[in-house]
Parts: sequence; C-alpha cells; structure tokens
Amino acid sequence: MGIEVARRGGEDWITIPYISRGQTVCRKWRATGEKKFFMDPAGKPCLFNCDVLDDPRLKTGEAALIITEGELDAVAATQAGFLAVSVPTGAPAVSGDLSSERYRPIREEPRLAAVRKIILATDSDEPGLRLRADLANILGPSRCRFVPDYGEGCKDLGDVLAKGDAELVREIIESNKPYPIRGLYSWDEIPDLPPLQPLPIGIPAVGDALPLVPGSLTVGTGFPNHGKTTFALAVAALFMRRAPVALASFETIPKPIMRALISCTIDKVPTSIHYEPRPETAKLIHENSCVIGNFGRNPSDDLDLDGVLDAMAAAVIRNGARLCIIDPWNKVEHFRHREESETDYTGRALNDLMRFARSYDVALWVLAHPRKPMGAGGTTQQRPDLADISGSMHWANRPDYGFCVWRPKEDAHIRELHVTKVRLGYPGKRAVINLDWDYRISNFR
Repeated sequence: MGIEVARRGGEDWITIPYISRGQTVCRKWRATGEKKFFMDPAGKPCLFNCDVLDDPRLKTGEAALIITEGELDAVAATQAGFLAVSVPTGAPAVSGDLSSERYRPIREEPRLAAVRKIILATDSDEPGLRLRADLANILGPSRCRFVPDYGEGCKDLGDVLAKGDAELVREIIESNKPYPIRGLYSWDEIPDLPPLQPLPIGIPAVGDALPLVPGSLTVGTGFPNHGKTTFALAVAALFMRRAPVALASFETIPKPIMRALISCTIDKVPTSIHYEPRPETAKLIHENSCVIGNFGRNPSDDLDLDGVLDAMAAAVIRNGARLCIIDPWNKVEHFRHREESETDYTGRALNDLMRFARSYDVALWVLAHPRKPMGAGGTTQQRPDLADISGSMHWANRPDYGFCVWRPKEDAHIRELHVTKVRLGYPGKRAVINLDWDYRISNFR
C-alpha cells in the first residue's frame, strides 16, 4: 500500500499515500510519537486504497467492501484478506451533515455505486457510531452491514490486529450484521444509535423545555395572529448563526416579508416588513438558509408533501440544513389515495415526516392551524391543542414534541408557549412559558 516512514522537522512520520486510478493524489502524514496528523496541503483527498473498487468481485457480490474509519484499520482488514478502504478524515463530531467536505470523497466516487455489499467497520465509540449512521445514509442502508463488536478492550480493527492476528480480524469482520432498515430484529442485530444531541432553542425564557433535537418531529399549533410563525422565524433566525435552515413557507411571503422579519431578529432592530438587513446579516441569511415554496404561476405545479420532502432532502444534502420548518401544513397540497380517509392520510403523512427527520437526522418542525375557529372579539373559549388540528388524533399521538403559541389577550404582546408533549426519554419538559415580544429589538424576552 506504499506506507513508509519519513523524517520531517526532526520527527519520524508515517506517510500514507492516497492513490486513485494508479496516481498518488495525496498523502497523510501521521506522527509516530503522538497522535497528530495532516494531509498534503495541495492534495485531493479520496478514499484510502480506493483502487480496490476496480475489483470485479465487488460488482458481482462475491466479495464485500470493508469501509473503516482509519487507514491502519483498512490495512488490518486487507491483511485478513478483505477488500478495504478508509475514509480520509475520520469520524464527525456531529452526525447528519451529509453535505460536509469530509464526505465529498464518498459522494464523488462513482465506483461505489456498483458495489453490492458493504461492511461498515467504524470505531465503536460515539464518533464512530455517528460515522456509521452517516455512511449508511449516504450509501444506502439496504446494501450495508456493520461490525457490531470488536471484542474486549478493542474499539477498531487496528486494535484487534495488535491484540491478535489477521485470523482474529477475519473472525471479527465475519461477525457482521445487516444494517437495519425496517421490520423485526433480534437485539444483537440493532446497532447502538448515536446519543440524542439537543440544541438550545436560543430564546432564554424557553430554556431547555423545548430543545431542537436532530432526528425529531415537532408539531406546533395556534390560532392565526397568535404568534406561532413569529416564534418559528425567531427560532430559525437564532439557529442560523449555528447551522443552515430550510424554510418551507406557504403563507408568509418569503421576500421581502419573511427575510425582513428574520433580519430584524438577527440585527435586533424594530420589527418592520420593509427592513433591509445589514450586509453581514444578508450574507448570513444567504449562506445559511434556503426557501421551499410555490413560486410558479401555474397552480398545478404547487408542491405536495412528497415534493416538499424531496426539496428538504436536497436542502440537507446540498446546503447542510439541520433545521427544517413547514409553515403552515394546511397550505401544502395534499393528495389522498383513492378511498383513503383524512385520518388515514394524516397518519401516513406524519409517518413520512417522522421517517424523514430520522433518516436525515434533522430537527423537523411542522406548524398547523387548529380546526376550531376564533370566537367573537378575537378570543376563544379555550386554548387549542394538538388534537384540535384538522385531520385526526394522530397530530397528538405521533410527534416527538408538541407546542401551542397562545395569546390570551389579542391586543397584548405577551404570548404563552405551552409545551404540551415531550416523548418519553427525550430531553425537554412540559411547561407553560410567558414569551414577551419586544418589537423594539424583534426578539422574545
């Protein structure tokens, strides 16, 4: 594989060549004395040992491709008689960002498409589990298997080789299990999922009651003009400083109104739908958000739920979106199957939404109007709940989180955020929180 020891800067380094189609395109330098490494600055990273992808046995399924987290793990698998490659940049600190640079060598390697069987042999620690989940999402879980355990005191194939020999490495790899997709599994077939990574919502008054959790579905409701869109846009504006957001807007006009409202929150200026953002804010919004909607002139081109999910998937892959918001649900085009009731359709749609959030590891918010109209004088007899959303009780049963934005007095700037549902085992808590909208700085206090 061309791995050598070289002297550089008074230190001994292991040089690991990255060869693609017979040409060395990059080298990784790894110190022998301590854990530090770097890539050739002018190199173009690819999968380590990627030319094994030309082996015809991978196309027929006669052999499986082993994908490891590090080069020395791939070397261990090769010594055991397997066809192995390694990702060039190790495991991610946070899972779900499938559009990141670290995964470019995988996305841009055309030979991977023909590989029929893949065994994911990432490290058994938390970063390794995150890498395994991301690789399965990118490559397709149906052709993926995984190594569930490396034995006592070992977290990767390199440890196994150091502890035993190539035969032990072979035994460990051959203990692989199918990567689950759906259905029934024995306990030992289920890989450990990465731990939930709640992110603060960014509004101090809310605290940890309603976090943003990648892989979760949150449903919010509230009567018109009670502030649910204002609340969601404030959350999106604050989140943009950390990660990209996809906004599926079907009621609020994106430009100039929605962009102006987001800009006001970021710049902390009085609320105005005519506000022009500061240059740095305009740059942030342009780089860290995208809009999904119906902007064509032909109503027949309006997006249905499948179209919205396809667009959000593209936003995750292309733009790295970590928070997706649909507002409002009632304005999305909905097409039921023949003889499908509204209740059945709602259940199916919510399953699709939950599956999307889990598959792409994003926090997905859906805002939906309640079916009960407002009473005389702009007041109602009682606050709406998830069960009051048109469709069925599925709105209350299916989501991981649920909330309602409620304005007890129509002319008051105080809203109540009612966190009405938190799934068992998820971070957060049921609570009633007073939200004071300060229009002078376009932020909730």
